[in-house]
Amino acid sequence: MQEVYLTEFSADALEVAKKNYEILGKQYPRLVETPLSFLECNLVDHPALMAVLQSDQPIVLVANLPYIPDQTFDENVEDNVKKREPRMAFV
Repeated sequence: MQEVYLTEFSADALEVAKKNYEILGKQYPRLVETPLSFLECNLVDHPALMAVLQSDQPIVLVANLPYIPDQTFDENVEDNVKKREPRMAFV
């Protein structure tokens, strides 16, 4: 069985991810067929993930790292995004 881990650096960002997962799961039930583990850690800095990385198992690592400067977030991001996503998700 495949394992899926979702990591977030902050507890706030992790809560947003959990809520989004619940919402999407209601809209797209097949999305939640595979168990998903939510882990509060820095990308792969968790014992479960380190074990996978050190094994011979094939893995897929996908990251949505912060990618815009502070000023861009402050001046050019729509208000609805600022309400739903923590600042650290972008900068």
